[in-house]
Amino acid sequence: MLVNSIDAYLEISKMKEYFSNHEINCQIMGASFKNANQVSEALISGADTVTVPLDILKQFASNDLAIHAVEVFNQHGKELNNINGMGNE
Repeated sequence: MLVNSIDAYLEISKMKEYFSNHEINCQIMGASFKNANQVSEALISGADTVTVPLDILKQFASNDLAIHAVEVFNQHGKELNNINGMGNE
């Protein structure tokens, strides 16, 4: 994503590396996103946290891959409960 000829994702990556190399204790927060892809790219680039509008959060929650991941997570949880004798209490 270029804004004023600046690649925001590259800048996040560079900041993350600089802070890490100099042992600077801080977090990078991404904001002002227009779509879910921008959020993903910021996190992949090294942002520690993001602030996301509700409509973009809903895009993530309605993504088929996300829905499948939640279903698998829930199934694994049930299987672990059964292994540990917790059943469906």
